[in-house]
Amino acid sequence: MAPPEFQTNEPLDPVAWVPLSDLAAHGFGRGFDGRETIEQRIETLQRELAENVLLDDIGMPHVPRSLVRQLFAARTSARADQHRRHEEWQRRHAELDARNNAQLRGGIPATPGSTALLDMLGADGR
Repeated sequence: MAPPEFQTNEPLDPVAWVPLSDLAAHGFGRGFDGRETIEQRIETLQRELAENVLLDDIGMPHVPRSLVRQLFAARTSARADQHRRHEEWQRRHAELDARNNAQLRGGIPATPGSTALLDMLGADGR
């Protein structure tokens, strides 16, 4: 991985810049299995956001707060979409279950004083 091109000799303003370690701690930079270490997530973020990364005076990678705001908004939107799709899936399957249950034929009514097994055996003509 190529290091970012830009580095400052001064500490960065925390109002304007966010360390990639904060993003990694909030779950960004994960792969498919989510088993990466924080360091691996930071490397992933540094690679994915390379054009926006600035190293501070001690070499910690940071990105602009405006970009972080966009990342959080995109994640919130994606979660809301996923929640909406899940609710739609549940609603559709509840309708299918209700329709399929309505099409099921009822069984043989139980005879008073008998057991279900005896009633079933009697229905077969045995």
